[in-house]
Amino acid sequence: MRVVCTVVLLLTFLTALAGAQTPADAPSDAAPQIRLGGYIQYDYLAPLGDQTEAADTFRFRRVRLLGNGAITEKISWTVSAEATATPILRDAYLTLKYFPAAVTNGTRQNVSDDNNAKDAIVRLMATPRRLGGLQLGVNAMKGDQPDGMRTRTGADLSFERRLFHIAAEVDRERTGRDPRKFAAYVFGAWRIYPHTVHPGFHHLEFGTRFGRTRNLSTPASQWDLSANYYVHPNLRFMCS
Repeated sequence: MRVVCTVVLLLTFLTALAGAQTPADAPSDAAPQIRLGGYIQYDYLAPLGDQTEAADTFRFRRVRLLGNGAITEKISWTVSAEATATPILRDAYLTLKYFPAAVTNGTRQNVSDDNNAKDAIVRLMATPRRLGGLQLGVNAMKGDQPDGMRTRTGADLSFERRLFHIAAEVDRERTGRDPRKFAAYVFGAWRIYPHTVHPGFHHLEFGTRFGRTRNLSTPASQWDLSANYYVHPNLRFMCS
C-alpha cells in the first residue's frame, strides 16, 4: 500500500495571432488562433509499512505541453508532448471536418505501423437534453494484427454535475485465437464548495475508483481512494 501526494498546476493561455478582435469583428481572412496550454504534476511518493527512507521520493510525474488551433474552418491541428526526463511526442495530427471518419494505424504510441491493414473504428455518443451532463457511448474497432484479426467493443457512461461525477466503462478485446481480454471500471466523485468565496479555497473533491481487468485469463483488481484540495480551478493538491 502506498500514499501519493500530488500538486497539479494547469497551464492555460491563449495566443491570438489575429489580435484582440471578437469573432463578430474579425474579418473572414483573419489569421487563425493558436491555443497553448498543458499541466504539471509533481508527486511525493511514500510507501506505507516497513520501507527504507530511500523509498520516499519527489518526482515530476507529468509535464504535458499542448498546442492546438485551426488552419481553416475545416482543418484543425493538435500537438502534445511529454517534457519529463524521458521526453516523447504524444500526439500530432490534423483533423479534417469535411467527412466524419478517420484512419489510424492501430499500433502503440510512437510506434511505426507494422502491417498494411488499417483499423476500422466507430463510436456513437448520446447526450439526452433532459439530463444535462449525461453522456452515453458505445464503440467498436476491428483490424488485422500480426497475431490475427483484432476486435474491440466497449461502452461507457458519464454523468457530471457541479456537485458530483459518476462514470463507468467496460471494454472487451480479442486477437486471433487468444483468450478474450476484459477491462472495466466504476468511478465516483463528490465535491464540496464553500457557501461564500474564500481566497485559497475553491472546493474539495473526494473520489473512489474500482477497476478490474482480465488479461489472457489472469484477473486483477484495483481500488483507489483520493482527496483533492482545489486552491482555485487551475491549482489542486491531490492525495490518493
